[in-house]
Amino acid sequence: MIVKPAWVRPLAWIATAFALGVIVFGAFVRLSNAGLSCPDWPTCYGRITWPAHHTAVAAADAAFPGRPVAVHLAWRE
Repeated sequence: MIVKPAWVRPLAWIATAFALGVIVFGAFVRLSNAGLSCPDWPTCYGRITWPAHHTAVAAADAAFPGRPVAVHLAWRE
């Protein structure tokens, strides 16, 4: 009989919860058409959030000339 440590079951539940969160967040990003707004994951042009100010957008366009910033895809209201 194999004896499992007490921490295995909680760790499995935490991993399952994180995996479900990634799936739900990925579906949200896909359905809101925001998937192409940040080309270099996990940062967005080297920042935590997407660039919204005009100077930040211009700097991001200069830093990544082959990948233009699509701010209208980053957040829809």
